[in-house]
Amino acid sequence: MGFRSSLGFEIKWDGKLSVFIKVSDDLKGKVQGLCGKYNGNSADDFELESGQIVNSALDFGNGWKRTEQADACPDTQSVSGCGSSAQAISRIQMADTMCADLLADPAFSACHSIVDPNLYMDTCRDDCCDTGLDSCMCTAMEAYSRACANKGVKLSWRSQGRCEKSCPGGQIYKECGSTCSRDCSTLNSPCSDTTCVDGCFCPDGEVLHAGQCIPSDQCPCEHSGQTYSTGQTIKQQCNTCTCGSGTWSCTTKACDKVCSATGDPHYETFDGKRYNFMGTCSYYLMKDRDFSIITDNIKCGHGQNSCTKSISIDMNGLNIKMDHNHQLFVNGIEITQLPYDGPGIKVSMVSSLFMQAVLSNGVTILWDGRTRAYIKASSAFMGKTIGMCGTFDGNQNNDFKLLNGSVETNPNAFGNHWKTETSCSDMPLETPPDPCEENPQTKAQAIALCNQMKSDIFKDCLGVVDVTPYYDDCVYDLCACADNMKDCMCPNIGSYADTCAAQAININWRLRIPECKLQCPPGQEYQVCGRPCERSCRDIAENSDPECGTKCVEGCNCPAGQTLSDEGVCIPFSDCPCFFDGREYQPGFSALMGSQICVCEGGLFSCTTIDFRNADSLADTLEICQDNSVYSTCLSNCRTTCENRLDPPTCSSAGCQPGCDCVNGFVYHEDSCVNATMCPCFHAGKAYYEGDSYTQDCNEWYFL
Repeated sequence: MGFRSSLGFEIKWDGKLSVFIKVSDDLKGKVQGLCGKYNGNSADDFELESGQIVNSALDFGNGWKRTEQADACPDTQSVSGCGSSAQAISRIQMADTMCADLLADPAFSACHSIVDPNLYMDTCRDDCCDTGLDSCMCTAMEAYSRACANKGVKLSWRSQGRCEKSCPGGQIYKECGSTCSRDCSTLNSPCSDTTCVDGCFCPDGEVLHAGQCIPSDQCPCEHSGQTYSTGQTIKQQCNTCTCGSGTWSCTTKACDKVCSATGDPHYETFDGKRYNFMGTCSYYLMKDRDFSIITDNIKCGHGQNSCTKSISIDMNGLNIKMDHNHQLFVNGIEITQLPYDGPGIKVSMVSSLFMQAVLSNGVTILWDGRTRAYIKASSAFMGKTIGMCGTFDGNQNNDFKLLNGSVETNPNAFGNHWKTETSCSDMPLETPPDPCEENPQTKAQAIALCNQMKSDIFKDCLGVVDVTPYYDDCVYDLCACADNMKDCMCPNIGSYADTCAAQAININWRLRIPECKLQCPPGQEYQVCGRPCERSCRDIAENSDPECGTKCVEGCNCPAGQTLSDEGVCIPFSDCPCFFDGREYQPGFSALMGSQICVCEGGLFSCTTIDFRNADSLADTLEICQDNSVYSTCLSNCRTTCENRLDPPTCSSAGCQPGCDCVNGFVYHEDSCVNATMCPCFHAGKAYYEGDSYTQDCNEWYFL
């Protein structure tokens, strides 16, 4: 056991009989006590605190009793040793025999010229006279060996029958081992102490783990309280970390980042900057020349507080609004059948709590229909974002960048800048009053409820994700809450739980906090980490995200191995139909898709390449595309129809899916391919065929 002080001394203790004190030159002539004065003059080493020099070790030792113990601790009356009486002669002879090796054994003689053995011989003789034990000489020999090691002379003096040492856990005894003990937790820690000590050590190349010596390259790693063996891996965001020799080695890919707007509302940028903004208008979370993501905030609670009412996406000529209570509107028209597929966007319910919008450009939005919105941007957006979600460049200092390139410092001025409508009132630049100060009667209850975030419920996460900002937001929102307190509390606790889940720490907190327990529909169960791509048969069929299986969303979902049918009933995966080009196919259905034959299994088409040597056996197999259409592996996101054929649209092929494309001369109309010459006319969004007519003002129009 050792202790090193910045004052210039260090102490080592073997836990039994030996204590060693080492001082630096800075303390020369500045110390006194049982270790002497360290002034280069041994004649005054027996000097007492009073300045008196005594001759006997007995008087010297008694003279250095600690002052506060002087009365309680009696003086020692005699010094141990062999004595000088006639009866001591036999003890002296025995002691000389037991200690003779110190002077005569070659194992010690290598150090005689460096460290005088006679002083240790006297000590050895006294020890043996006192105890008479067979091991009486070991303490003195051990002390001599340590003194030699301190002078750079390493002795190997222990032998069978003489002061042998046994060590546990595969360790071996060394006379000169490192003072920096090595185990798996300190394997790569620096060690500046070059002195050595005797004791039990693992053999070279091994370290101590759980009381047993193991090869250093077999040391396990730890993460979030769990132990991982060499070669095992964990995911850290988009990177993979591999355990090796007790340390994690991680890939260094640029990862997707998440921006959030939660509570009343509290924002966190892609780069992790947190701020509050209580504006009651529509604001750009992300603004780009090709798309925008907008939050619509309304007044709620006490004072100046606001809440997120909806999240909107503007892209490809569409306005997609994810409204309160999971309502979905596209260009003002409510969509009741999910998932919704539009040009470059797909919207679906991924749990009972969250609606998700996936954009083809790499942005995903999660919205709980109340107060929580998460915007996830792929690494392709690094350094390219602007808006209330910040700059996504790893630098929080420029997250408040404005369109003109300047950087704001005031959160309210920053938020005001990103209004979508200039007619909305600006927020005052002053920090709004703390709702807990304005509503002191609710503060105690708010603290009591939010303290659950700091309890053992979240103990697995508290050391990984700092709970403080989430706790502060929770208390703030509950003090401002004008509704049922639990309606304000649960989303805040959920925000912390979501962040924990993103670190692969899944906590079933709703089970422990009754106010937040979810009542799931019949057949469904609450899941801390449900898989969004398995929410329904349609989600399974239409999933195009290769990483979807690693993502997780909390809420009610079907049990493992089951998913929702179009009727909202949990059914086995095997009962799911498949969907292709807008049509539904039952399990077991098979058809030709290009050069493959595909069978509907568990909501997905399982395909094998056709062996044309046995093509005759496929004579009765249907083509998946019929009626003037052909199979395409990349169907246009904006194909030509009767309505747009005179001005065909153009769009990116990004995110295209397999489907049935019309052959030359045919265009898409009412779920089938028709001859372009047979297309109806269109007026005010309505189709008119040859011979049809409509009246406008006083005129009647006919279609020929």
